[in-house]
Amino acid sequence: EVNIIRRPFMATEEFSDSSLRWVIIQSQKGLVTTQATLRPPFRKDVLEYTALVESAEYLVTGVASSPLAFVEVDGQRPPATFNVTKALPEFDTLQMQVTAANKQTTTYSVRVEFRPIPCRSDCGEGGTCNSVRGKCECKANYIGDACDVFCPGTPMCNGMGICSELAGGCNCSE
Repeated sequence: EVNIIRRPFMATEEFSDSSLRWVIIQSQKGLVTTQATLRPPFRKDVLEYTALVESAEYLVTGVASSPLAFVEVDGQRPPATFNVTKALPEFDTLQMQVTAANKQTTTYSVRVEFRPIPCRSDCGEGGTCNSVRGKCECKANYIGDACDVFCPGTPMCNGMGICSELAGGCNCSE
């Protein structure tokens, strides 16, 4: 005969704690790693923050206050790497969700800001400046760093040559 002993369940603070202990956002430029400053300074009871990152790729690490809880940053377990998609005055937003053992959740929001990188040249009529990359993005039928070479037709040059930045347009084949 087997006796099963059942112990009464005692919910502890750790069981229901869905707060963050800390969060770090880092970016790397060349060999230099910088930590973004959270505004306001991190406190587990504050749910909305702003962070200015120095590079287009950044790493987010967050640790739950309770060892029984887990953290997800936009659906990924930290440390998680993200890429900036917008430059100021626009911004990206991260959602950090902490789930306690009892399934209670707390969501922290981080507004991720990135200073725009100016394009080296005017992108003119043929393109627009991607201020996250600092490079012109050319419209259809335009090529070159400044999107200043136009090659008409579909396909470019109507299939009768190649579009050449050196030639300043279509270089027709014979």
